[in-house]
Amino acid sequence: MGEGFGQHGFSLIEMAVAIVVLGILAAATALFLRGPIALNTQRQAQVRLMDQAALADLWLERDLAQALPGSFSYSASGAGFLLSFTPRPPATGLVRYLCQPDAANPAQGTLRRNGVIVADHLAACRAMNPQAAAYRAAGGRQQFVTLALVFRAGQARLDMLKGVRVQP
Repeated sequence: MGEGFGQHGFSLIEMAVAIVVLGILAAATALFLRGPIALNTQRQAQVRLMDQAALADLWLERDLAQALPGSFSYSASGAGFLLSFTPRPPATGLVRYLCQPDAANPAQGTLRRNGVIVADHLAACRAMNPQAAAYRAAGGRQQFVTLALVFRAGQARLDMLKGVRVQP
């Protein structure tokens, strides 16, 4: 800086150096924070899936505990299942759980209880029973069904298996 004119301040070169240094610091900070931000986003998606799975499990557990023995019926298709039963009094009506792919997006499905969505972000839902053929061949009905729900949001995935005793 020149002293002859009584100027106070920064020269153009000093200002350019300060801007370059701040740019380097900003780039380093962005690189440093990118990993933790991505990890946080993934963990939030996992927590949302765990919340949905816990809610679905809570509804199923509560309703199944109130079901009348012998009132269960279920049907399975390649892309989903329908589980229905009659609750004990004083409740009335039929409780129906329907898990099926979304018509607009077959990669996403929903679990509905009497038409109300209990869980979404389902990549798959199946009713599995490896002994079903043996029960049918013996003239009986299935005694136990395992419901498999696969939740997916982005890269996060959560698999849930729920055993249901189906009493004839």
